[in-house]
Amino acid sequence: MKQEAKVGLFVLIACMIMAYFVINTSEEDSMFRFWQTQSAKRTLKVEMVDASGIRNGTPVSVAGVQVGAVDRVELLDGKALVHLKVDANLEVHENAYAALQSKGVLGDRYVALYPGDGAALGESGVLSAKTSPSLDEIMTVVHELGESVLNITQKFEASLESGPDGNRFVTIAANIEELSSQLVAMVAENRSNINNVSSNFSTLSDDLKGELPQILAEMKALITDFRSVVHDERAKISQTMENAQNMTSRMNDAMSSVKSIAQKIDDGEGTIGKLINDNETAAKVDGILDKASESLEQVQSYLAAADAFEINLEFDSNYLARHDALFNRFRFQIAPNENKYYQVDVTSASKDHLPSVYKEATTDILDANGNLVGREIQLVKDEPDDYAIGLQFAYRFDQFVMRGGLIEQTGGAGVDYLFFRDRMKLSMEMFDFNRDNDLNSHGRLDFTFRLPKGLRIIAGWDDFLEGDYQSVYVGAGIRWQDDDLKPLLASFSKAL
Repeated sequence: MKQEAKVGLFVLIACMIMAYFVINTSEEDSMFRFWQTQSAKRTLKVEMVDASGIRNGTPVSVAGVQVGAVDRVELLDGKALVHLKVDANLEVHENAYAALQSKGVLGDRYVALYPGDGAALGESGVLSAKTSPSLDEIMTVVHELGESVLNITQKFEASLESGPDGNRFVTIAANIEELSSQLVAMVAENRSNINNVSSNFSTLSDDLKGELPQILAEMKALITDFRSVVHDERAKISQTMENAQNMTSRMNDAMSSVKSIAQKIDDGEGTIGKLINDNETAAKVDGILDKASESLEQVQSYLAAADAFEINLEFDSNYLARHDALFNRFRFQIAPNENKYYQVDVTSASKDHLPSVYKEATTDILDANGNLVGREIQLVKDEPDDYAIGLQFAYRFDQFVMRGGLIEQTGGAGVDYLFFRDRMKLSMEMFDFNRDNDLNSHGRLDFTFRLPKGLRIIAGWDDFLEGDYQSVYVGAGIRWQDDDLKPLLASFSKAL
């Protein structure tokens, strides 16, 4: 067996081992275990205002445990009606509801189901959905908060610059420094007096310790005498309260004057009023906020465009039965939307079964002095490359996908027909229209059946226009979709 066939056989065995482990670790009702009876399902309907990120097969979980998946999504009266396939023995009540959530920042979207309590939900019942605030709403709140903070900052900055030195902080700092110097000098000059006061206070404390009981007795007698005086002088006390009321009335008049001054400031009268209500300053602040709003809109637009891209990776290995050889394909797809994608592929295939191609090789014949005396022309076998690069652009029309570009480093085109919810695909492609040895163009037909977990099986007919070199082939492959790569990217970002 040739070296390329051995390598391909090793890859095929590795894929079979991987499939064995996937089957043994898959869920009980997975399609991998087709010999087992799948659990019964029931359909629930959820009405959502926004079903972005939901597609067929999106998981449905209760308390973090997957109980089903999204069957389909349809538009009904301007709202999304999501059909869920869940376990038949799951109890769902009339006050149940659903919520659309994500696993982390870049993780998959899934439907969180809250069964509720009370009466059981009928077959025709429709669940409501609770939505989380969108990025646009959060950015609007942040914009309004930033506008308020900037307005307060501008007014505070203007008030600071109204001091004698142009900045109140400078004046306050100078006053504090001068007060501190005076306090230090005062303490130094009166240190002896402070010591005397402390000594006198200690003496007074000792005297009070002995005389405090007598002082308390005299205070009790004084309180008794004060009560009798209040009783006898009640008329004078009433006059005093009347005087206090008059003083309160005067204070109210003073507050009215303060209110009038504040109103004038708010109307822009006087120096302080003009400083606070300066229209030029307000215009500058509005300009800054408008530029910030435009920047936020550009960031939102960029994030929306980046989130719309999908990335898919594919690898398959196929066995050519007639030639006892393998050919392997690796594809990298970028899809700006669901209707088109760009594809870069690398194909490794043995070409030993094809007729040899020879090219002329010229050898110069020189004499002993290095002079050219003749040329010898020989035919040399041209060894083809085992690896070929492809670059294609594809566009989808309903169930058909039209492709064109480079196929195995030559111009070509292809068409795919997708059916059974895109789980099955029939493909035909033609390329290498100017082959050596007057061979017909290279044509290839294949059928692909997609299994769960990204696995797929392939059967096809290679080079069907050349009867001597055509061959059927079978193979297996795996596909990593955008939903599989997002958790990997999220884990990588957390590691960084």
